[in-house]
Amino acid sequence: MRVAAVVCNLLLCASVGLLIVNEGMPSQTAYILFTLLALFLPILSAAVILRRGSGPSRQRSSLDWATGVLNVLLLALTVWAVISQYPYPEGNSVLLFALLMLVAPILSLVVLFDGRKR
Repeated sequence: MRVAAVVCNLLLCASVGLLIVNEGMPSQTAYILFTLLALFLPILSAAVILRRGSGPSRQRSSLDWATGVLNVLLLALTVWAVISQYPYPEGNSVLLFALLMLVAPILSLVVLFDGRKR
């Protein structure tokens, strides 16, 4: 599950980066902040997931909690963006991107707050 979360986060970062290169930065402030969060949070999530120890006594740090809160915020903003941009452009890439935007934070949250002993 850790590998899947890291791969999804890196794919999301790469996809957002390519979107910025192709389309440019958005002009509205809310979308600029959302884009920056979607660009940098996957890197932070992947780093925190890879940094976490696999021992049973691993305590969650404040960075784990902050990353979790930011992933919940990204998930909420993704739902907001999907609803506010309703007439979607033609093509299948929008659906794949939206799916990746939803799956990456959910997988990160599951891995970050998995209570099982390893």
